[in-house]
Amino acid sequence: MTGDCWIWTGPKVTGGYGRTTVGSRSDGTRRRALVHRAAYEAIIGPIPVGLEIDHLCRNPACYNPRHLEAVTPRVNTLRSNGVTAQNSRKVECINGHPLAGENLRLRAKGGRVCRTCQGWTGRTPRILMPQTCAICEAIFYRKYVATTCSKSCSNRLLPRGVGSRKIGVR
Repeated sequence: MTGDCWIWTGPKVTGGYGRTTVGSRSDGTRRRALVHRAAYEAIIGPIPVGLEIDHLCRNPACYNPRHLEAVTPRVNTLRSNGVTAQNSRKVECINGHPLAGENLRLRAKGGRVCRTCQGWTGRTPRILMPQTCAICEAIFYRKYVATTCSKSCSNRLLPRGVGSRKIGVR
């Protein structure tokens, strides 16, 4: 990157990129275009299919062709300061564990997970805690907090005609 930025002072679109009109109305080639793309095509040549124009100066209003480079969308994203780029540059998790080697797990849909922290978040099997039934005082084990040990003990807590008992049957 050499030279100063050429700052577009005309109309701009969301994100601060310059907008202009290129082509001729008489031959039907007139269209709106982003200034940095039009400058790249006019001075350097056509933008290759599948590539985007990246501002090396990080100034979206700049249209200096020396500050522009055709790159893949992935490279353009990772060069930015967005969340995706910031996360890709991290070398350790929020708790200070390395995000590399055996401690790194790659998610199927993308993203990285710290194996050490993953174990702390309750993904390991729970230990079943002993509980005492409120009716028969039997000891039982459940993953969740319960007051009775079985369905028959639960039915004894319900008033007549409610729950699993059939109404009108003696």
